[in-house]
Amino acid sequence: MGGNQPDFYVGAAPEADYWLIRTEEGSTETSIEEYNWVAGAEFADSVGVDVINSSLGYSIFDYSYMNYNYEDMDGQVAIVTRGADIAASKGILVVTSAGNQGNKAWQHITAPADADSVLTVGAVDSLAAYATFSSRDPVRTDALSPMS
Repeated sequence: MGGNQPDFYVGAAPEADYWLIRTEEGSTETSIEEYNWVAGAEFADSVGVDVINSSLGYSIFDYSYMNYNYEDMDGQVAIVTRGADIAASKGILVVTSAGNQGNKAWQHITAPADADSVLTVGAVDSLAAYATFSSRDPVRTDALSPMS
């Protein structure tokens, strides 16, 4: 997005200001990362960001008792989902990936993609069909449309 290599590549917003906020714990996958994400969003709000662009998603953790069920992807349960909706209520455009679970056992969107106030983005191939890796949510498939 911010790249600018003349005659080679120019990102969509090379003159924008960016805050890079790391919320992941590199060696584990636990629900603390959701709280880290919310803390990162709070920091982003405090410095006046307009957009949060996050490719993180949560559903399955290292400890099964932390896992979400598909029924939990209702926009009300996951901590990160609730935090994303709060960020959106503050006027921040929250953009998040649908997830990369499409060709895995989970297959569905991951939190915070289930939030009702965020822009959730899935992937399509060159024929405008779901990319095999892109997470899916039967409720949101009507939002899929090829770019013109």
